[in-house]
Amino acid sequence: MRTNFLMIFPFLLLTLCNSSCFAIDDDIVRVKHISSSGKTLYINRGKFDDVAQGDFGVLLIKKKIDDDKFVYVPVAKIKNVKIFDRESVWITYKVFIENSLKKNKKLIFLSESRMLKGRAPLKMKRTTVVTNPGKRKSEIEDFMLEGDSLAKKKSDYKVVSINHGKEKHFESDIDLIDVDKWDRKLGDEKLFASGFYRSPYAKEFSQRKRVQTFEKMVVAYLNKYNDPNFEYETFYKEQKRSSGGYLSANTVFGTYKDRYDEKLVSEENKKKKLYENLKKKGDAWSENYTDDQLSELLNSMSVIREKERRSNLIAYRFDYQAFVSFGVNLLNNENIEDAETTEQSRYDVELAFEGYFFKDLKSLKKVTLEFSGRRAVDGYFGGDLNVRSTEYSLAAHLNWYPFRRPSTIDANIIYIGLLTRYGFARLSNVTADEIGNYQVFTLPGIRGGVKYNLDNSYGIRLALGYENIRSERIVRNDDDGTLPNRASYKEAKVSIGISKFY
Repeated sequence: MRTNFLMIFPFLLLTLCNSSCFAIDDDIVRVKHISSSGKTLYINRGKFDDVAQGDFGVLLIKKKIDDDKFVYVPVAKIKNVKIFDRESVWITYKVFIENSLKKNKKLIFLSESRMLKGRAPLKMKRTTVVTNPGKRKSEIEDFMLEGDSLAKKKSDYKVVSINHGKEKHFESDIDLIDVDKWDRKLGDEKLFASGFYRSPYAKEFSQRKRVQTFEKMVVAYLNKYNDPNFEYETFYKEQKRSSGGYLSANTVFGTYKDRYDEKLVSEENKKKKLYENLKKKGDAWSENYTDDQLSELLNSMSVIREKERRSNLIAYRFDYQAFVSFGVNLLNNENIEDAETTEQSRYDVELAFEGYFFKDLKSLKKVTLEFSGRRAVDGYFGGDLNVRSTEYSLAAHLNWYPFRRPSTIDANIIYIGLLTRYGFARLSNVTADEIGNYQVFTLPGIRGGVKYNLDNSYGIRLALGYENIRSERIVRNDDDGTLPNRASYKEAKVSIGISKFY
């Protein structure tokens, strides 16, 4: 089955807003009767109220959420089974709020016939494809290909540029495809076409498309109206043209440039996804493509591959990346019973330099070495009492980027790594009025995160790390005091920083 029917969503929204939705409060119905099971409803709407036999509908209630703000909430989806002049019978096939379906309850009623009134019926045709045994798959794929192709002498001509992709021209909105196969029913050379696949009936397909359109219009209106920032006055102003005759970028249609940019981004994302899927399939990925299809696909994929290659190599000329970051320890290592010596600000400021020393080695191009220095303020339990710590330390990191090169531009780059730390800290205790100098070290710590590099050589990095930091005494002002000879504390740190390539 093949279709060129375009669901122009903004157009439906504008049509809806202009015709019925902004007068939604006027279409309030009363439930005249409801069955004990709640599955059958009688409402005071019929033929004279633009309701048709077999209609689909939605019942809503209006809820007040503010002094001057209301929202519409769906109660149930319903389908008409019997219609009279001023009344009709409906069944509920999906209920959202059961306690709102009661006899004599007044509800807001949206019907398919009223909301889609004036729409032209879909133009349909049915095409039959007769295939040969053994070639059915390729023949159907060739027929279903979205595009006109021209034969040419490839030896005499070459493609200089592709101005646009293949286009398919339609005479109708919907083309329903049936597939037949050739059979020899009489045992001789005579061939007869027999059925192999039949598309849905045109009437059934048209009704299904109509119901989908109706439901999308209802959802579009509810999303629009229930937005707390939505105002009718602002909405109408955005639809007006400027004094020069230009449309605002905030119209329901959007500008042509906006729609064109969205189309380009969508097509680019589809190609990238296809390229990634093909790489995962291995060497046999092309077995289901014809020569022409494969040639076109390879041309498209080569463009994507080159763009990815340029993205990877645009920062290749740089040798290292410098970072400055701010981090916070998420763990509190203090004893809560010691309320006098505490440190509420468990933070650090860090400078780091990441070197791409292995970028020319194929097997190690995703591995980097990083060296950092930091000043960290923290507090933890020293064995007898809490201690405050002001630390100055250096660290060496070994980072691995499993998915992308570390110098990739305009992409999220995930990394994980190991580190070792060594430095000095000054510990103090307020209660005993003691101060001591300690050496601190970590072996090993782990760190990981994501960074994003911009093409102007700047970037941003978000990192998570875990370390068990140990400290050993060098000297203290009172050997018989409360400061420990050895202590350790855990650090689960989140940090954010900016970077610059050099």
